[in-house]
Amino acid sequence: MADLRTLRLPVLTSPWRAAASALLGVAAVNLPFTLAAVVFMTDPPVTPGVLVRSLLVFSALPAAAGWSLLRLFRTALHARPGAIALERPGLDVTVPCRAVAEIEPWRLPLPRPGLAVRLRSGERLPYGICGDPLDALDVLAEAEIDVAGARTHPTVVYARERARRARFGWRRLLLKFVVFGVVPTAILFNAHQHIAYGGTFGQYYLYGPSAYFETLAIYWLLTVLHLVLFASLWRGLAEVGALSAAWIAPASAGPARQAAEVACAALYYGGVPLLLLYRFLP
Repeated sequence: MADLRTLRLPVLTSPWRAAASALLGVAAVNLPFTLAAVVFMTDPPVTPGVLVRSLLVFSALPAAAGWSLLRLFRTALHARPGAIALERPGLDVTVPCRAVAEIEPWRLPLPRPGLAVRLRSGERLPYGICGDPLDALDVLAEAEIDVAGARTHPTVVYARERARRARFGWRRLLLKFVVFGVVPTAILFNAHQHIAYGGTFGQYYLYGPSAYFETLAIYWLLTVLHLVLFASLWRGLAEVGALSAAWIAPASAGPARQAAEVACAALYYGGVPLLLLYRFLP
């Protein structure tokens, strides 16, 4: 049977969805909690070593494990005349369209927005379609399944507005943290050199270029990590606000998302210089 359209995306059973959600949730929640520890724990303070270990153990590793699960369960969703099919190694399920009663978007977009397939028998298909619900709904519509109601569901509206503004991907993150981080790194590193060695190139003249550039690299790494923590606070609030707006008034989801993105950027790019200024005030 010829495919009308095919899409590859994660397809998860409930236990694996819970596992991926928990891993990615721990990774995300650890960021603002670590920021709070950096700000409020002063006796003893959060040392650079503790900071790096915290981010590695409670953010980087769980995130990698969660993304690996989503990658592991990537599945081909096929739209065929009169049926949909899910195919991956170890899974080959075909569902006649006449057996589908409704497409139900997940109420919580965890680990990502997703869809459940409710059958006319009253049961749900035990495999949830995770990923971009907009593309998934297009594939299901190709198989002549009614998805009109699902397209206006709050979590689908939330995913649609988020996708519209998700531009540049990793390049945006590179500019946001690595490139933008050069400015606060230069300020903090220069202050350290003057305090510890008496001048901008004090460590260079006393101990040579190796020690100087090693210290610079450490300052740059720690600055980038602190920027990630700072950004996580505003990003978390922005996503909660955007999702809440989609639930309260789906028609306002677009303006709410735009307002959240503007506020998030303003608080990040404006907040960093203000924090630097505060640090150097007498």
